Amino acid sequence: MEKRFGGSINLVNPGPISLHEILQLYKKFVDPKLPEYEVVGENSEKGRQLLATKGNCALDTTKLLQHCPFIPTTAESLMNGFKRIISNNNK
Repeated sequence: MEKRFGGSINLVNPGPISLHEILQLYKKFVDPKLPEYEVVGENSEKGRQLLATKGNCALDTTKLLQHCPFIPTTAESLMNGFKRIISNNNK
């Protein structure tokens, strides 16, 4: 029987991830020659400016995980995607 529920559900992978973490995963799995870049701290002038203009939030995935507890985290999904990129490039 079909089960129904109401309310908002955020359809995103659980777990926040920063651009720095994404680039590190990309470098690890896809392109180790990716050049280093400057990490901007949140206490620097540039960091405060970025925080003021960019959406830096993590959506609540509690409801989603109650109904689908096996959804991979953001980092796990990115790693799997990067591994697929490598395997497709090696064909």
